[in-house]
Amino acid sequence: MGPHFEELARDWVHRFAPDELGRPAGFGEVGFGSVQDDSGRAKHDIDVIAMDGRLVRLIGEAKATIARRGVPDLERLDGIRALLSREGHDTTETVLALFSATGFTPDLIEAAACRADTELVDLDRLYGRR
Repeated sequence: MGPHFEELARDWVHRFAPDELGRPAGFGEVGFGSVQDDSGRAKHDIDVIAMDGRLVRLIGEAKATIARRGVPDLERLDGIRALLSREGHDTTETVLALFSATGFTPDLIEAAACRADTELVDLDRLYGRR
């Protein structure tokens, strides 16, 4: 179910996010990828990424697990954004999006409410039921 959910998230970014997030021109090319963190000796997979040239418009994590997404997931996206910035990408207006089939922890909901760069997308939002 994971790869299918990731594809649904990418489709949402391509088709519905521009209107929902007030970016009528769209988010550019939407896909997936990875970024290498040489200093941390790790490779980070990116479930959803939208780019327009060197401009990173959106980075997303999409999980269809039983566990709800939490603050560590947002921190992971912050780290990926920092890596992309160090590689020369423009991340000044990047939206961080967390997609979850089972919802979000209260602390993540609170953190996201305080940040203009963060979007939480649950099944209702993904399927346009709210």
